[in-house]
Amino acid sequence: MITKGIIPALLLVASLLTFSSVFAQNYVLAVADINDATDYKEMVRIDKSDRPVLTTNAQFPGGELEMANYLKRSINYPALAEQYGIEGKVLVRASLSKTGEILDVDIVEGLFPVCDQEALRAIRNMPNWTPAKSAEESIPTKILIGVKFALNR
Repeated sequence: MITKGIIPALLLVASLLTFSSVFAQNYVLAVADINDATDYKEMVRIDKSDRPVLTTNAQFPGGELEMANYLKRSINYPALAEQYGIEGKVLVRASLSKTGEILDVDIVEGLFPVCDQEALRAIRNMPNWTPAKSAEESIPTKILIGVKFALNR
């Protein structure tokens, strides 16, 4: 439940990372910070002989700011975390299918169990993303999303 005076998240606008990668042995990088005014559509072109060239990053419907708004609406600051004054960031990894469906969501860096669970719940319930593309073909992708929990004092 969101308590008056608490910003459940998401100063995410300052701490959010979107990490797109091609499904292969290792991540193929495309890192973006939401504070960067870069147009994310043609952000990265990585050409490796055994991997597809990533020409378009996966994108939340409406872009980064809309994702921050979605999380702001969706995250409920856990009462137990509020009671103990827990603040910090949960780093969540998810796989996106070729259709942009969110799959395989897990915690990369946790904060506090109830905060971790709340971040997982919100990300599992996200709408489908616009998938990443390689040579105009949709490809599976992995993303990292940092969800910041901060008490407004």
